[in-house]
Amino acid sequence: MCAGLVFMFIVSLLTLFPQVFAWELERPGGMIPVNERDENATTNENASVGLGVHIYTYNENGGGWPSYGKDYAQLQIVATANTRGILQYVCAERRYSWIEESFLPSQICLGDEQVVLISLGDPYKVRFYGGAGSAEYTAVWVSSNGWLCFYDPQHPTQPSPMPYSGRIIPDTAPPNCFVAPFWRDLKPNSGGSIRISYGWVSWWPGFGFTRTCFVISWNAKDKYGNPQIFQALLELAPPYLAGHHAWFNSMIWFQYNSITLTDSTTIGAEDQGGYRGVSYDYHDLRNGQTLELCDSFNRYAGITYLVIRLDETDPNTFTKILQDPSSIRGTHVILNQNLPPEDPLERYATAFGGGATILLGAYDIAKQGVAWASGLGLLLDCGFLAYDLYSWAAREQAAASLLSISDTMVVACGLEPDYNALPVDASLCITAYWILNDQDGFNHTLNVSAELWYEEFYSDGIPIRMVAFSTSVQLKLTQDNNNGFSTATRLQSSETRLNQYIGRYDSCDYYKIYVPQDYTIYITAWKRGIDPLDFALFLYDPNGPYGSPARANTPYGGSESISFTVGSTGDWFVKVLPSGSTYGFYSIAVSVYYSGGGGGGCPTLYVYNGSKFNCEGLLDIHNPNSTDITRNHTLTTTPSFVYGTYLMRLIEHPQTYSHIDQLKLYVKFEDQTLIQLPLVWAWHSEYGNVLPQLLFSDDWKTETIGADHNNGTSQTIDLKFIALPPCIKIQAYVFETEGNNPIGKN
Repeated sequence: MCAGLVFMFIVSLLTLFPQVFAWELERPGGMIPVNERDENATTNENASVGLGVHIYTYNENGGGWPSYGKDYAQLQIVATANTRGILQYVCAERRYSWIEESFLPSQICLGDEQVVLISLGDPYKVRFYGGAGSAEYTAVWVSSNGWLCFYDPQHPTQPSPMPYSGRIIPDTAPPNCFVAPFWRDLKPNSGGSIRISYGWVSWWPGFGFTRTCFVISWNAKDKYGNPQIFQALLELAPPYLAGHHAWFNSMIWFQYNSITLTDSTTIGAEDQGGYRGVSYDYHDLRNGQTLELCDSFNRYAGITYLVIRLDETDPNTFTKILQDPSSIRGTHVILNQNLPPEDPLERYATAFGGGATILLGAYDIAKQGVAWASGLGLLLDCGFLAYDLYSWAAREQAAASLLSISDTMVVACGLEPDYNALPVDASLCITAYWILNDQDGFNHTLNVSAELWYEEFYSDGIPIRMVAFSTSVQLKLTQDNNNGFSTATRLQSSETRLNQYIGRYDSCDYYKIYVPQDYTIYITAWKRGIDPLDFALFLYDPNGPYGSPARANTPYGGSESISFTVGSTGDWFVKVLPSGSTYGFYSIAVSVYYSGGGGGGCPTLYVYNGSKFNCEGLLDIHNPNSTDITRNHTLTTTPSFVYGTYLMRLIEHPQTYSHIDQLKLYVKFEDQTLIQLPLVWAWHSEYGNVLPQLLFSDDWKTETIGADHNNGTSQTIDLKFIALPPCIKIQAYVFETEGNNPIGKN
């Protein structure tokens, strides 16, 4: 496959590959409020399914039901799904039928670069890129520059009037969820204003049949003084339209009474996340013309089932799903709840072309006896594709019967009761218990999955196919027995351990790492932000178990690191010791690299391989003249595809500092073709966002300072590059660094 073709497919192929993510916890003693979470999502061209697992508490020797004296973890699980990808607008020309301003009951005058909120009037709605019961809007923001966007009551911030600057559709940049009949930099009439007329028209014939529409009409001039008179018609949403199938989107019409083609203009519509849209070339416009935006292909995909599964392949554990009706919640699914209807607000994060969904606003149903974390905050990091949040109130639903429930699985049927139709959005929320049969004797793994079944059919109700796919996360509990030199946990030369518990029930932790003579060991540890934890690190040589004092140590704090060049080969030991009565979770990372022989220090590159950051060694940009040089390094680690990006990290050598000008990542194919993958994220450990500094070869540099010059902590830069999907065969990855390091290490 040639490089150009590969690059064209980058964005489209990113949507096709599920990721499996793991969350890990060192088993603590006692009852611990963990409050950690893991999430994942999978999407195809038409639909997406998301999964969030909130690890709520860990209980040592629990009491009665469900564990009867066994250790267990309480899980709160949210599955979300949508089938929005199939919803597309297309554009066609229709019969011209201009609505005179005299038929529109309301008028408002706008000045230059102004936006106004206009209500459609209760109970009328317009459905835009939605399905039964969702994406139905009751108000619109109208801009003086010839466009409108739909009002979301959960995010009521007024959009910018956005002077025209060559807008491309689709585009994830705001505004999104917009309709643009004639987006151009429009100006008020001489000494006057831009006149907006609006209101419902119930007799407009459209294309051979009557439609009820909300009409917004602009009367303005452009910056050259030319009159521009045009309008947008938004169809009333089902089910108010007699004989109209419930799943249709509202049709949209643009009409042009008097326009000129003297300036660039954007014509079209864009979805809530800026991932899908339809556009029309303004060069083809003419006076007396009507454009129609309607559903493409007349197809719909409705959610049939939403399933949460817990596997029981671990012989030393079992699971129980809480089957109390008050603990099971969902939207647009049928449940067996003889309770007053819930009305939670849901927010969805769109990712990978408008596909993947993760629930952001948790169900707060503590009043029903189930303590869900307030504001669960499950967030999908979309990497280079900026996520956009949009929301709508979940609809009330009547009590009904759950399709299936057991200790390991819940299956719910999709239904939007007000429309008696299959929905395009649904969620399912449960509480489960992961129960352990042993007492710290084994490591344990639990796979949790969310499965979506959806039916695709034509607008006349004829089925096309049934589709099922899933996403999953993996939970791990590891032994907590590293409380001395003899039981120290072995770490590899480049490894990261997450969610290690210390304090109260766990007095200290020990680790050991094999380090050759003249190599440097770099250890860094950091606490979880919400925990009252302070700790210190102590480094012991191979004689540590026999009473040698620590060769290096840190003060107590929430983020500590040690860098030490060793003088003897063997297992070196690290002790993590909490301060006083503090406790909580911390993560620890270690790397070992050769540092002998003098020369430049420079930053060390680490590449994430799916489970840890592997050390690639020093990037040699040493130049005592402080003049930039460029070095290319071929990666020995194959970077992992993580939400459409490759993750990398630079850590400055403890004894030096570097001035980094530009960073690039290339992929090489079998035909030796090279293409550059865009750098889309660069976060400095102290300065924050440094992406603008690292994109270009110029005099704007980013400094990284080693631990010896920075109070014991080497500065880092975390990087994300756009990733190619795993199906594309890559021969090599080449990391290019431009910059200089003027000083040498000892």
